[in-house]
Amino acid sequence: MNWNDVKHFFKRFANGFKKVMVRIFGKDALKALGVAAKKLLKSELGKITVAVVAELELSNLSDLDRGKEALHRIKEQAKESGLEYKTGIINLLIDLAILTMKGAVED
Repeated sequence: MNWNDVKHFFKRFANGFKKVMVRIFGKDALKALGVAAKKLLKSELGKITVAVVAELELSNLSDLDRGKEALHRIKEQAKESGLEYKTGIINLLIDLAILTMKGAVED
């Protein structure tokens, strides 16, 4: 599988995700989620999360190992910045960063 196949797969996944979310929650709710996600990712912890997720995106790690590594790195960088958050909040930000990078969260 080459890089274009991977990009095409994720683009199709993101489009399908959007369609399902619109059917479940409606277009207005999906847009509100997008706005909220962008605001969360602009926070100090959000910026750390986006940087770590982007760095790990092309790694050779499995999805599970990539998630564990992202959580570990984000916790360490947050601690160095004087931030402390529960694992659930960090995992939420990781998911939002991934969805945003894949284009599944509207602007």
